Amino acid sequence: MLANVALSYSVSQLEQGKVARAAELNREGIALRRRLAELAPANADRRRDLLAAESYMANVLNELDDLPGALAANEAVHAGFRQLVKEEPKSARNRWGHICGYSNTAAMLIHLGNDAAAIPRLQRAIELADELSVDKPDHYSILTGYGHYHQLQGEIALRAGDLAGARRALDQALQFRRGLVARDAKDFEAGINLAATQAKLAVLSERQGNGAAAAARREARRLLKSLLQERPASRRAQVAWVELLAESPDCRDRTEAQATLDKLRATYPELASLKRMRVADCKGRA
Repeated sequence: MLANVALSYSVSQLEQGKVARAAELNREGIALRRRLAELAPANADRRRDLLAAESYMANVLNELDDLPGALAANEAVHAGFRQLVKEEPKSARNRWGHICGYSNTAAMLIHLGNDAAAIPRLQRAIELADELSVDKPDHYSILTGYGHYHQLQGEIALRAGDLAGARRALDQALQFRRGLVARDAKDFEAGINLAATQAKLAVLSERQGNGAAAAARREARRLLKSLLQERPASRRAQVAWVELLAESPDCRDRTEAQATLDKLRATYPELASLKRMRVADCKGRA
């Protein structure tokens, strides 16, 4: 019970941008869950609970700007779920944790600038999700995961200049994310994810010069404005807005992106993810 309280409060503190306090509470929760797991080593639920807490610690370390530490935490969690899969291979919870291990380590490798190492992990996450989806068809988490994996693949390809590969991956991400919004138009997180894919497709279309960029950017802008009207204080929606405008060819958009980012940094001064964000320079451009 105490572990759950500490971890729940840790999540709340991180949402408020209070990273140091979130880290302190998360460590307390991990210590308590570790003791419980040690009291019953054969109890898979307790081990999964411990791994979930350690996985959240990776998020905290990311916001502390300890990217190597966050990667190490994710790797340790992945190893834990890999062991659980060996012991109970039919458990959907174990298999999903194993899949998330691949995607979480891939995301952290991307943050560290190691796209090459992230690619096979994303592919493996997709392969394992395909296997799990046979037993869990149309499962929300799996469908959300597909959108995330393909989005990251598309962004990697875009950075590498592989425009055809970026198009394939982002179109797949778009398919999954549109499907989730169609399934529930009130799903706030699904809306943010869809707008993120539309924003990257706009950048891709600009590079390909195929004329579809304006429509993609317009649709992303419309969706994010609607989400921000619904929840104006949502940090995720504001970050997505910055990301959309930051890569716009219009310098006025990039100026707005920088102003919004500056406000976010002032509101959440402890968040390293905001400090790492960059907006394209407007100097010499109209």
